Amino acid sequence: MVITRVAPVSFAKITAILYALLGLILGAIMSLVSLAGGFASSSSRGTGLGLMVGAGAIGNGIALLLSQLAARGRLHIIDKQEYGRENRGTCVVFDDEEWLESSKAERLASWLDGAGLVCTGEQAYVADALSGRFAQAMSVELVLNGLDDTDARRDAQLLWPSVIVDGGINAIGAAVTTHRLDRPHGACMRCSFKPTRVNERGL
Repeated sequence: MVITRVAPVSFAKITAILYALLGLILGAIMSLVSLAGGFASSSSRGTGLGLMVGAGAIGNGIALLLSQLAARGRLHIIDKQEYGRENRGTCVVFDDEEWLESSKAERLASWLDGAGLVCTGEQAYVADALSGRFAQAMSVELVLNGLDDTDARRDAQLLWPSVIVDGGINAIGAAVTTHRLDRPHGACMRCSFKPTRVNERGL
């Protein structure tokens, strides 16, 4: 069979599915890394906090995999946005119309809470959340970044967790990088990503 015509709607659906699959794959890798490192140490002491920044395609992939793994501990999710209809095709656990126009972080935290993890969500910019009561009250040992925002990546590094795992999807592909305090020879997020000149809050 030879495909001679692809409708625009079909192309959009294919793109959304591929984006969701990339999110799921990156989420799987990041979940396995976090399970092997951060959550194991935080749960043993009972005082550590895992932080997930971004509740979009990658954040959904992480949440789905964490719900299937034997993860234990506390996880706080941060995202500045609300779910829109464009997220229906890219976020794998977004399956209810009630999620529309509601906080991504709070909805995803509610979905994941109780699956071996105590989860909370906060709709905020990363820079604002860093000075909030959740980040200030606990020792953040693990940060999972699922972002498409360079400045947010740099801000997340300011927590200086024991382990930070960063996953991203962009026009040229997808990648997962890590930074560990016990391996200082590697570049951190602030060294790896240059700051942007656009003031997003002013847009």
